[in-house]
Amino acid sequence: MREYLFIFMLFLVALGFVVFNFVLNALIGVKPKPTKLKQEPFECGMPVVHEANQKTFKVKYANVAIVFLLFDLETILLYPWVISARAFGTTALLIGSFFIFLLFFGLVYIWKKGLLNWN
Repeated sequence: MREYLFIFMLFLVALGFVVFNFVLNALIGVKPKPTKLKQEPFECGMPVVHEANQKTFKVKYANVAIVFLLFDLETILLYPWVISARAFGTTALLIGSFFIFLLFFGLVYIWKKGLLNWN
């Protein structure tokens, strides 16, 4: 239990630091008055072209980006498995094989859905 005391104290110090900074900002921080110019949406310093909810736009490659992040994270999770697989033996091999099967199944699914087509 003593080894967790240091971690708990470190957590309290970090929490106290955050609370201290919030209180200090509330007490001596600059409080600008809201103006009409400040309330407008910011578009890279240019005047507003259209209102936000009147014109929609398509995000073409958002699905590809999400799939990339998904497979990137799964690849990162495979690295520790490869490093520790020998120590855990057959159990690690079965769990890793199941994980790779899920990766392959996900790849086949997004391929069938046409997410990898660039046309």
